[in-house]
Amino acid sequence: MKISRLVLIGLLFFGTLTILVWGLNFLKGKNFLQAEKVYYARYEKISGLMVSSPITINGFQVGDVREINLSMDNLSEILVRFVLTYPDISIPEGTIPRIYSTDLMGTKGIELLMGESEHSIALGDTIRGTIEGDLKDQVNTQMLPLKKKAEDLMASMDSVLLALHLVFDK
Repeated sequence: MKISRLVLIGLLFFGTLTILVWGLNFLKGKNFLQAEKVYYARYEKISGLMVSSPITINGFQVGDVREINLSMDNLSEILVRFVLTYPDISIPEGTIPRIYSTDLMGTKGIELLMGESEHSIALGDTIRGTIEGDLKDQVNTQMLPLKKKAEDLMASMDSVLLALHLVFDK
């Protein structure tokens, strides 16, 4: 039985298309052959978090962000869908997904601050997330006491100069 040329070309095209789709998804970090655990996190603001941002535990990447949408329940909240690609990792109750800056340029990622509970969060559950202050907020927090001291120093210098002016004016 002889297979016609058109059938061979069709099989070659189908195989090439399959490899192309799998390769593109693999480069995006999606692997069809590996099980993924899907979770959701709610944030008031995400300040630069993007799809494919890393999910880390103690600095080790264990997943990535897959989707970011407005919450349909509350339009002032943002719902982030993320996946964990390591099947052995389970998220205990009390875990906080915190958005943080991964570098000085402002690239964002999610760090899972693991809870201490014995019970795990079910797959597909939604967790309330927090956001770490960016570099500007941290500098403002550090500089606030210094600013207050400088203002007090300027006020005392003003009173000293006023007293000197009264002494030497006569």
